[in-house]
Amino acid sequence: MQELEQTKSALASESEVNPSLPKINGEASSVALKTNPIPDIEQHFKRERQWLLGVANRMRRTSNFENVDALLEIAVTEVREHLKADRVLIYRFQNELQGVVLAESLVTGYTPALGELLPIMAFGAENQSDYYQQHAIALDHLYQGTSSPYQLQLFKRFQVKASLSLPIIVANKGWGLLVVQQCINSRTWQEAEINLLYHITTELALNLQPAQFRVQEQQQAEKTKVVGKVAAKVLKNILYSLDVPSVFSSATREIRQQLNCDRVAVYRFNPDWSGDYVAESVGPDWVPLVGPDIKKVWADTYLQETQGGRYRNEETSAIDNIYTAGLTSCHIDLLEQFEAKAYAIAPIFEGEKLWGLLAAFQNSGPRHWEPEEVSLLALVGRQFGVALQQADYLQKLQGRADQVSKSAELERLATRTIERIRQSSDIETIFKTTVKEVRKLLDVERVTIYKFRDDYFGDFVYESDTGGWTQLVGSGWEDPYLNEHQGGRFRN
Repeated sequence: MQELEQTKSALASESEVNPSLPKINGEASSVALKTNPIPDIEQHFKRERQWLLGVANRMRRTSNFENVDALLEIAVTEVREHLKADRVLIYRFQNELQGVVLAESLVTGYTPALGELLPIMAFGAENQSDYYQQHAIALDHLYQGTSSPYQLQLFKRFQVKASLSLPIIVANKGWGLLVVQQCINSRTWQEAEINLLYHITTELALNLQPAQFRVQEQQQAEKTKVVGKVAAKVLKNILYSLDVPSVFSSATREIRQQLNCDRVAVYRFNPDWSGDYVAESVGPDWVPLVGPDIKKVWADTYLQETQGGRYRNEETSAIDNIYTAGLTSCHIDLLEQFEAKAYAIAPIFEGEKLWGLLAAFQNSGPRHWEPEEVSLLALVGRQFGVALQQADYLQKLQGRADQVSKSAELERLATRTIERIRQSSDIETIFKTTVKEVRKLLDVERVTIYKFRDDYFGDFVYESDTGGWTQLVGSGWEDPYLNEHQGGRFRN
């Protein structure tokens, strides 16, 4: 008996939207049920099942051609005609708070919503999770419920009197909503209708999943391609430039443009594991961290205490929201000083030494960092390490070249000095020439000749200086060590 009553209720809900079905609460329906109720009910459910199978088959045939628009169009058209609703639409989430109407079937005379960017609350719930938790948001009488003034404004804009929304979940993630609306008057949504729509959303999800995977694969391939291009460009700059600051400047600009974030900066560690920002690309609305008049040293206590923390192990980090990530208050205070709300960081190694960090910041609000974005930072961070090693190698090479050049020059000047000495037979001229030429040769401020006495004290007898210094010639220099050891080490 209870099953019969439940079946009557289900059939009654269908009779409201399908005039061909008997009215359960009316006299005619009572007579019909009394005379032969079971066959009529069985026929009703058979028709529902056949309709669902027909819609499912049409969806599957369409999805084989990868035509998502046609798939959605079939769903909204079939559901609106079957439920005799004024509007049926499919809404795609773009983020936690808003989305766009991708497909719509609408009775003539009402304001279209197709293509509209609408807040999630336009369909009755405050956010995505509310739809998952309640499975269906049924609003029978919009103007007699608890809708907010803003929601009522949205309902009025599209002449909505009643609304029923079910989530579409693809690959265990919220994809969007299937929404049925009545515009001409209010409508009490029946459990049978909700069950019917549940089957439709399930079928939609099954058909959308392959398309969603294909889209994700295409997006992944495109992101990987872009990461490769940016990394190749940075590497090219490294190979063709000997100027590390120039490499940092161009790379941070390139990365910020690609990530579309508010700041990308290079942080260099000091010996005590504090640090300073040495290069950045930053949007015009934010305080710069690098500049000729900025000498700020940033001391992150965690990095100081752990000597680089996780970054010593070549790990990266990505924080979508600094206020919900469990960071310490002092860490948050530090991040707030340069206006960051979210960040992603990769280490920079010079050989095996942790040299610094490459960081991307979002200052305008929280942000989810995609794996490809963090990978880009890690890849460029490694390339920065190559640039640093290359610069160090070139600096050492230049130092050796300078040393060789200087040695050759010293040898040439020494030869010239000896030749001048040989050209003179006057000992005084020889000594004066010697101190002058040797001072020039060594590029020092003073060269002297010191003469020992018999007791190994002595006197400065000749000198050449650059000027401005106290003269030593004519003064004695009584060195007890030289006296005691009769010239000391100089004897050898």
